[in-house]
Amino acid sequence: MQSDGDRNDPGRGTAVITRTKTKTKKPSLYRVLILN
Repeated sequence: MQSDGDRNDPGRGTAVITRTKTKTKKPSLYRVLILN
């Protein structure tokens, strides 16, 4: 059970983190441009 959860956790976590980082990076750039 633990092995299964561990295998699915990292894969899902990486996808979520990558999507969140991409979405967070774009707005940050726009915010910086607006502030400048």
